[in-house]
Amino acid sequence: MHYIIINKYKISNRIILGKVKNNFAKNILSNVSYNISQEVLNSHAITKEAYKAIKNKNYNEFLDLREKELIKLEKEFMIKESVIPNSGNTIQTPVDDTD
Repeated sequence: MHYIIINKYKISNRIILGKVKNNFAKNILSNVSYNISQEVLNSHAITKEAYKAIKNKNYNEFLDLREKELIKLEKEFMIKESVIPNSGNTIQTPVDDTD
């Protein structure tokens, strides 16, 4: 068993490198025989473009696209809750909470 280590500090990376044994989530997303609805993908902050990227095994592109979507969703939520979001489009290094 091996893991694809791209950028372990990206929050969007948990779907590929999370605690799930044997990369279960990554394998399901990149398996051509599965047909996952866009509604399910959206519920995990995976855009159509990000889904195409992981299907094509473009993991860096997948992570970048998902990270952008997560930032967008978080900003939208913060604005809805009357919280002033950071003006940048990057996230801070996340705390490792996988222990």
